[in-house]
Amino acid sequence: MLCKKCGVRKSLGEFYKRNDKVDTTWCKQCYKKWHRERYKPRSGDTGEMRECQHCKSLYAPKQRRKSFFCSRKCKNESRNLKNKLELVSSKSNRICIGCGKTIGKTSRADKKWCSEDCASKARGHTMNATRRIQTNEPMGTFLRLDIYKRDKWICQICKKPVDKELSFPDPSCASLDHILPLSRGGTHESINVQLAHLSCNTSKGNRVGEANTRPALVKRGKRVFTIPEAAKIAGVSLPALQHAVVLGRIRCEPRKKFESRYLSAEVVAEILEIGVPGSRVWVRQNRVNAGPRVRTVTCKQCGEKKAVEISLHSPRSYCSRVCYQTSLRNRKKLDPTRLLRIQCSVCKRSIKGRKQVKRVNLCSSKCINTWRRQGRGAS
Repeated sequence: MLCKKCGVRKSLGEFYKRNDKVDTTWCKQCYKKWHRERYKPRSGDTGEMRECQHCKSLYAPKQRRKSFFCSRKCKNESRNLKNKLELVSSKSNRICIGCGKTIGKTSRADKKWCSEDCASKARGHTMNATRRIQTNEPMGTFLRLDIYKRDKWICQICKKPVDKELSFPDPSCASLDHILPLSRGGTHESINVQLAHLSCNTSKGNRVGEANTRPALVKRGKRVFTIPEAAKIAGVSLPALQHAVVLGRIRCEPRKKFESRYLSAEVVAEILEIGVPGSRVWVRQNRVNAGPRVRTVTCKQCGEKKAVEISLHSPRSYCSRVCYQTSLRNRKKLDPTRLLRIQCSVCKRSIKGRKQVKRVNLCSSKCINTWRRQGRGAS
């Protein structure tokens, strides 16, 4: 086919298609040449060589408009890098729940451990405690580092200091010891664990040491308890306490993201005294303390105006149960003018019923339909 632009005869594949038809106005080579000439940089519009903002290499711009990147690849990489930096800067600083070190902002948002070693240690401790525990009570949630700080890095068995830099399997490294062993029914809670050397912990075995448990955790200068510990101390239902905490009926200590909820000692003492707010026991106790609810009623039977309790009887129009029963008996008595013998207006059958003031009396649905068919029901 002949190209109308350059006048050269070329094959069919050298032309573009428009609306499923071959356009012989331009061949592909002529169109590209015309496009480059039209959109090439003009003198004074773009200047000379430019520096790419991403790869810092020099390039010659291909269009008259302003450009900052040498290629589409550099532009996409620069945009992705900018979005990543904005996402990282919006993240808050987090602390490893195993060793207390700072976790980098570039890590995923739900990361709890700073390294694989801390994660494997925590996983091993949890699996071992779950395997050895012999109770259906929930596992406590606390940081091992908080227990170590609470005991001031002193072994509670031999009363000697523990080196913070040592790690497992060094015999003198820090470890958690259960005061009442899990094999004897102890719980994995902060009040039942203490700091001990690894050698002291293994040599103790499952023997019971001190009779008293360790003091509560200290957060920001306050004694705090986890929700399972608070429910056990106050003697209340754990689901009811958790529900009250979620609804905001019980105030918790301020916490950071991914940190457990803690209740202060004052809140636990208040729960021990009045119970869980919103529970059935709490509502019943508050009603008893408030006294009986009283209302003023004008009795329909005796006509007197008296103050009575709401829960005294179900009808609310009588002053006492006696007046209510008397009125009920009077209503059940038959009045001689109450029941009369009335004839049906259609079949003339006698009807026993209340005294009626209407002139039309019908005994059944059959008579009602007959009355309507006769056209006498229209008014």
